Amino acid sequence: MCDRALPVVAQAEGGVRETVIDGETGLLVGNHSELHLALERILNDEVLARRIGAAARRRAESTWTLSAATDRLESRLVDLVEGKGGSEGADLEL
Repeated sequence: MCDRALPVVAQAEGGVRETVIDGETGLLVGNHSELHLALERILNDEVLARRIGAAARRRAESTWTLSAATDRLESRLVDLVEGKGGSEGADLEL
């Protein structure tokens, strides 16, 4: 696996919010002005960039593995079978 940890600046939409935790594993923005400010912040604060990049890498390596996704899917399916989950699929986080 890659030995680099890069900070993330991303639009706060869709599945991005499942992966990027604002201020912890990246910076989430809502518009172009916020994007500009967030990029300036990351580029001008090396300590912040390293901290966010390292946290993002740890989260990706622990949360977004095939094994972790399988566990989440299995848990969600069991909940659905047991009647604990709603019928909407929008909140299914794999």
